[in-house]
Amino acid sequence: MVLRNRRMTLCPLMPTGGTLDWNDLRYFLAVAREGSTLAAGRALRVSQTTVARRIAALEGSIGFPLFDKRQAGYKLTPIAEDLLPLAARVEAEAPAKPAAAPAKPAAGKP
Repeated sequence: MVLRNRRMTLCPLMPTGGTLDWNDLRYFLAVAREGSTLAAGRALRVSQTTVARRIAALEGSIGFPLFDKRQAGYKLTPIAEDLLPLAARVEAEAPAKPAAAPAKPAAGKP
């Protein structure tokens, strides 16, 4: 696992050896912790639809389902159980906020 510019290369799980975006992992972690997209949306202060859409996109990018959707909530699949500690590690290592770009001087001023 390599974290560069808030993206994670996760070769063991991804069929193409691609990268995952940290923001997608935040949504994954929230659903895993909260048990539903509705509760994750509340925790993240976004809509349930946004959470569901981001989870669907993440599942599409890795080529595997991450959750078994049940009436009682979302249950982690075996792939998601493998991803969970890696995503938690990225969360622990990621800065709280991305570093702000330095301000550019106005045109004609040093």
